[in-house]
Amino acid sequence: SAGRDDLVKIRITGLPDELGQALRLLAQVPGLDLLEISGIYPNRGASRLARVYLDAQLTVPPSPPARLEITS
Repeated sequence: SAGRDDLVKIRITGLPDELGQALRLLAQVPGLDLLEISGIYPNRGASRLARVYLDAQLTVPPSPPARLEITS
């Protein structure tokens, strides 16, 4: 689905139990359909955190673009 305007890729990071809870909540967000959910990948090193990658489709009509401020 490369190039689709309504497709977003999401990475979430947290403890494994928190990831499950976050996925359940994201699955309930109106206008966001989870298309693909990866397995759980452990973070590098001695971290207890893990990560999951999601492909999601926006199912609501687009609204006027919001200005995103990206800070480092």
